[in-house]
Amino acid sequence: MDHAFIGCTSGAPEGEALLRLGFVEGSANTHPGQGTANRRFFFDNFMLELVWVADPAEAQNERTRRTRLWERCQGQDNEVSPFGIIFRSTSTPPATPPFVTWSYTPLYLPPGFAIQIADGTALNEPDLFYLPFLRSGTARRPEPVAHALPIRCIRGVSVGLRGRNALSPASRCAEEHGLVSYFEAPQPLLEISDNYRLRLDFFVSEEYVQDISVGNTVSGTVVSLGGKPFSGKITRASMKVNLDTRTMETEMEVANPDLTLIPGMYARLALPVERREHALSIPIQAVPPGQTSNVYVVNGQNEIEERPVTLGLETPDRFEVVSGLKEGELVLVGSRSQFNPGEKVDPKVIDLPSSN
Repeated sequence: MDHAFIGCTSGAPEGEALLRLGFVEGSANTHPGQGTANRRFFFDNFMLELVWVADPAEAQNERTRRTRLWERCQGQDNEVSPFGIIFRSTSTPPATPPFVTWSYTPLYLPPGFAIQIADGTALNEPDLFYLPFLRSGTARRPEPVAHALPIRCIRGVSVGLRGRNALSPASRCAEEHGLVSYFEAPQPLLEISDNYRLRLDFFVSEEYVQDISVGNTVSGTVVSLGGKPFSGKITRASMKVNLDTRTMETEMEVANPDLTLIPGMYARLALPVERREHALSIPIQAVPPGQTSNVYVVNGQNEIEERPVTLGLETPDRFEVVSGLKEGELVLVGSRSQFNPGEKVDPKVIDLPSSN
């Protein structure tokens, strides 16, 4: 992928929103004979182009009309996608695009050069362009890429549109070849992915909402990657409990420097909601499922004793003991079915694996 464009109104005032977010604007450009101009924001491997119609007559002339740039820059109809996605070749000689195209020869290109445009895309879909005269890895002229937000490399583009299940053959082909992905949305959306930093959405039970603060560190594992650990900080909490699920939507940011985490993967989180130093605790296996009022203790005479306890905080593998036990006492872990209170036993101390 070389770049993407967004059709804008005259002057692309939408660019001001990017500036306020800390993005640095690069050089602008005009397209003689095509009737368009742009503002551009550059990344190490990508360029985002905000394009508008500067000359309506040129944008609707016989040479340009079929590009539908005029329609995509009007910005008044949610049924018209304002987006275009532009690809370049990754091989020499240049490969043939996977979708059927027609040749567009704008006046601003040297003689013999043409842009290939996907044939048959619907107006509610982005246009797909292929530049066979550009090669992957070809250096651009120097442009500013030191944005305030830590975004340097773009790893993918997803497009939201109405009618996800009725894509044109060209758009289906592009998706099947991994060039772009589409999702159902009530209005046109363009999602540009920087997979070096990912957002993880999770839901917190209402009983723990009071313990959630932006900036808190959360650790987790990805089961599909063999329990690969990761950590990140909470960046947003909705501070509103869903009345149906009794949970609060929360977001965290996760660094992904080696790109092993893939958007869409599921993770298991350990959320620190309260911490007590030097607390007395027992393995969670010492407490039968559904019971939190007693445990089996091996007393000084090596006899099983049923002991009432008061439990406090719970982690994935430990219960805090508020009362009922003393440090150093032995508790039975696992099934109680083969033991009875008063029975003599030969206790053995074992180490249980921790989820930390």
